This record gives sequence, C-alpha cells and structure tokens, in this order.
Amino acid sequence: MMNSVKLGWGIGKDGKYKHIRSVDNGLKCDCVCPDCLQPLVANQGSVKRWHFAHASNSSCKGESVIHRIAKRVIVNAAHSGLPLYLSSNGGAVYEQDKDGIVHSKEWYAPERQYHIRQAKEEVKLGSQIVDVLCHDKAGNTLAVEIFYTHKKSDVDIEKFAKNTVEAIEIDVSGIPWDATYEQIEKAVLQNARRTVLHSPQADQARAELVRDIEERLSADLAAFDAMIEMILNGGYESLDYPVLSHLVNHRDSKGVLHTGRSERRPKLTSLDKDIVRLKTGLVRTTGVVSNKVEIDVFFSLSDLIDMAKPTKPALLIVYDKDRPRLEWLCVEKWQEKVNEMALVDLINKMPHIKLLPRFQKLKDKYK
Repeated sequence: MMNSVKLGWGIGKDGKYKHIRSVDNGLKCDCVCPDCLQPLVANQGSVKRWHFAHASNSSCKGESVIHRIAKRVIVNAAHSGLPLYLSSNGGAVYEQDKDGIVHSKEWYAPERQYHIRQAKEEVKLGSQIVDVLCHDKAGNTLAVEIFYTHKKSDVDIEKFAKNTVEAIEIDVSGIPWDATYEQIEKAVLQNARRTVLHSPQADQARAELVRDIEERLSADLAAFDAMIEMILNGGYESLDYPVLSHLVNHRDSKGVLHTGRSERRPKLTSLDKDIVRLKTGLVRTTGVVSNKVEIDVFFSLSDLIDMAKPTKPALLIVYDKDRPRLEWLCVEKWQEKVNEMALVDLINKMPHIKLLPRFQKLKDKYK
C-alpha cells in the first residue's frame, strides 16, 4: 500500500528545500523526503491539493519538515535582516530565607524586536542541543526551540535556567503542511505563539531577591550578636521565661468540679560569658537555674534549628527583632514535679475526700 502522507516540501538535487509549487510534476520533481531521504513524487493534479508523496511504500510520516523549515527561517533572518518578534512576558521568582519564609519578586519583560546577527542550528549548549542559537549585535544570546510535535519538558526548561540563557519556544504546530516559505516565515518571525522558557529578567529579579535576603540576614546577624551580648551582660535577669504549668480536674460525688493548678517559671540566676560558636550556627554557653541546676544555654538566629536533642536541661533563646523567644528543653522531670504539685493542689481543695495510699503519700511529700 502506497504511503498516503502528504508533504508540502521536499529536498532537491541541489540540497535546498523545494515547495510543491516550485517543482515539475511527477518524478520529474527530482526531490527526496526531508526525513527519510527517499524519492518523492509531485502530485499536481486538478482535483486534490498539490502535494509530494513518497514514490514507494514507506512508513515515514514526514513530521519534521515544517520544523526544519522553521529553523531555516531563523537562520536566514540573520542574513535578510528581518527581526524576530519577542512577545512581552513576566512572572515571579521565589527564594526561602533562614526562617523558612518564602519571599517573591515579580519581573516583567516588554515586547521587542530581536535583530539576529548570527544564527546556527543544532548547537550544543551544556547538556542539551538547541534548535537554533542566535546572537544579536550587542552579543545577547537567544535560544530558539521550535515546537511542532513535542513541547519542551520541565527538565529541558530547567537546563536553560542553569545556563542563564534567554530561551523561547515557537509553536508551529498549527502551520499547514503545504504552507509556503513566506507563510512559514511570517509565522515564525511574527505571528506564531511564543512561550518564554527562560528570561534574563527572571535571573536579574532572582539576583536582586537573593541580595535583599542577604542584606536582611546581615542586619539580623548584627542584631543577633547584640542580643547575645545584652543577655550575657545581665539581660538574662529580665527575660520572659517560659512557664511550666499543669491543670487537673476532678468531679466529686456531688458533681462539683474541682481544679488543681500548678505553675513554675524557672529562671537563670547566673550565666557564663564564655560562648562557643557551633558549626550548626548555634551559640552555646552554660548557666545556672535557681542557684542550683547547671544547664546548657543555646542561642539561635532562626527557628530552623539543626541541633541534637539535649541530654540534660537546656534553654533555647531564639532571636526575634521584637524580643527573644525562649524554650525549655529536656525538662521532663521539672514538668513531672509541676504535675505532681497540681495534683496536690487538687487534693488540698478536697480535704474530706478519702485518699488512696499513693495520693496520701504524695500529699505528705509536699506538706
């Protein structure tokens, strides 16, 4: 069965692309298929649309013809002086700071005419092959991808970003198979839909965003050091220490609800001024709570803390521009005592209740 694929273009003996309307009829066209390089026959009848067909049976679909011509249009534009239209585009870039907060910055690129000075097909750019790589008079590089049957994947798009090369994709999937060179040229250079794969404006916006974050970080580091110095030099006495608390309820035989409460606010009574700056970004020293319990004290610039769980009571002090945030760590035994005191408070509020031996023992413990 003869291949029924219709082509609008073939390659002549001179190696140039030939449109169906520029050749002789039949095998006299002396053309081959741009894809499989097998002989073509020009069908120029009076009923059907003129087209090339494979002269013999072939499984070739001739899908790359428009793709090839489109690339040739861009290369030829470097010689003809015809500009390539770049549509306006915009978006936003995102970066995460030390606290895990995501910041964004918008960018915009207006439409413009790109005047191609040099253009080359199938150029290796890093780990990818670009359909056409262009340069203008100012030395600005533009990678042009032609979409006819396969759009660029997210992986391919990411590669353009890594190479920091401006890149666009021109959609020629809607161009008729028998379109003339002039029609393809107009679509490629002007009318066909364009998609921005990567923009230098995005790179610029990202660089500015990173710089803004770094400047804020630099200011925070200075304030962090100032906070540590303030606390070491007596400021620990006025810190807002976390409260360890517990509440326990019991409803008696008459249905009356009784509540026992207990809370404790451990505080530093002394603090060693000698500090150690850890590789994790933490700053460590030691202190004493209630004049008897020695603990580790950690200072952190951020809530995102890379630290092992302490094996003894510790105090974490996190920088905040308003006031330091404090958290007790590894104080389970302290909390157990607070829980017991809440239960004792409940027992004392119910003097007529008959206590089990273990509760009586607990009450006697805190007389």
